[in-house]
Amino acid sequence: MRVQLRRVVSVGSRKSPFNDDLRPYVGLEHITSWTGEITDSNDARPESLVAHFEKGDVLFSKLRPYLAKVAAPGFRGVCSTEALVIKPGNRVRTRFLRYSLSAPDFINRVDAATYGVKMPRANWESIGKEAIWVPDLDTQGRIADFLDRKTATIDELIKKKRRLVEVLGEKRSALITAAVTGRLDPASGQIRASAEGNGVRVQLRRVVSVGSRKSPFNDDLRPYVGLEHITSWTGEITDSNDARPESL
Repeated sequence: MRVQLRRVVSVGSRKSPFNDDLRPYVGLEHITSWTGEITDSNDARPESLVAHFEKGDVLFSKLRPYLAKVAAPGFRGVCSTEALVIKPGNRVRTRFLRYSLSAPDFINRVDAATYGVKMPRANWESIGKEAIWVPDLDTQGRIADFLDRKTATIDELIKKKRRLVEVLGEKRSALITAAVTGRLDPASGQIRASAEGNGVRVQLRRVVSVGSRKSPFNDDLRPYVGLEHITSWTGEITDSNDARPESL
């Protein structure tokens, strides 16, 4: 059965100035996109009001909802007021609700109703009207148990892959550093302890110049490459066909 979200949950409204007695504090930056994992926030000090939540509540970021920051803390605390504190009613379980609200289909529907350009936001009036599937409580529990097992396995594989990427990135950096500092033997591929050969170290400005030509942008000047189109470390340039810089 599909019902509007507002029919099966309520939204917490308690807010107060922050103080250390209210910890733990959860900011949006402490919620991992899609997985809902909450990272350590012990040192965070919000400078404005905070919202109060209880164990069993679901936190849903209304700021840039496309980031899918949806969490179900297993404790009570306070959070950024940019997060909605969603309190499950007696027809929906917390874990099932978190999975429902972080489903790509739901996130896309919420994101389509945002307002604002640079910092798009959604409001409860529109979010609450979105429908979710609400089976009986036993079915919700079985689905949540299944997803807990499967996503835990997938998340572990993702962590291992990320670690492999980190190791390969470190190896790549070490190889380039050795090559451009005279410590790599290009014939054998071996890295030496010290530089050899006839190279010399000089200041960069002695061997290059810096371009100074600038102009207002227009489509005749394409292709345009912004910093967001340059991949860190690898230098790969991603597609920038639709970009329109607003300055020189």
